[in-house]
Amino acid sequence: ADGYVYAGSADGNLYKVDAVTGAAQSYAAGSPINRGILIVDGAVYALTEAGRVHKVDATTLAAAWVYDSGATALNATGLAYSATRAVVLFGGDDLNVHAIRAADGARQWRTRPTPNAPGFPNEFLFNWPVVAEVNGVVLVRMRLAHPDSLWNFPRVQTNAEARDYLVDNPAAQNVFALDLDDGAKAFIPAIGFSGPEYQSTD
Repeated sequence: ADGYVYAGSADGNLYKVDAVTGAAQSYAAGSPINRGILIVDGAVYALTEAGRVHKVDATTLAAAWVYDSGATALNATGLAYSATRAVVLFGGDDLNVHAIRAADGARQWRTRPTPNAPGFPNEFLFNWPVVAEVNGVVLVRMRLAHPDSLWNFPRVQTNAEARDYLVDNPAAQNVFALDLDDGAKAFIPAIGFSGPEYQSTD
């Protein structure tokens, strides 16, 4: 809308590029940015691999605040935004999901919805939080170990049976419905683990 393109870079800079001339300005975030940029109400948000979220004025590229999640974000989700709660959301490498107040960068809540240990394959990589504003819920998806999680899920006939299995086996949960206000589990989605198919370029 303002005629500029915003992009993060492996060199640790957030770039603002004039879409007509290609002239670039930059903001030094201090760590590689490998997730998509979030733009809301004249502000640009960037998540760095160091686990920090930067809120930057879209016009001046001046920092409004920096939120430190306390963990790296190499395999984190992308950033999402709840307009009704005015919070920025993401899941980090330590499997904590964060809600950050857009106004001041303070933590609204932080929760770890899984008992699984952080680290491959338990990670949020390739996923984004999905905000359901009307229902006050954010959905977050986590990767799991394919053989154990994909094939060991029992045959079930109803959503209730699937949900009961996930209640009894919380390590098999890979989709979490979290309350936007406090991060508590709103309900347990009756969904077994699955993964997107892709073709390797190796």
